[in-house]
Amino acid sequence: PLFHSGSLNPIVEYYIDSTHKITIDEIRNSSLTFTQGLPVHNDFSTDPVWIHFDLKNHSDLENYYLEINYPLLD
Repeated sequence: PLFHSGSLNPIVEYYIDSTHKITIDEIRNSSLTFTQGLPVHNDFSTDPVWIHFDLKNHSDLENYYLEINYPLLD
């Protein structure tokens, strides 16, 4: 099928940046401890959340799009 939906929870890990200062280069080159699974918040937070996951393309398609169907994450 052209479209597939599913949960990333089994393969995702995250880091919450409470300093609001971490850059993409620091994320890539650091030894920060990421937490397994998707972040769960019971309240609103303005802290940036860095999410990491690996995907393998087992199809002939060259492009994939990730849609996060939750407007508060914009």
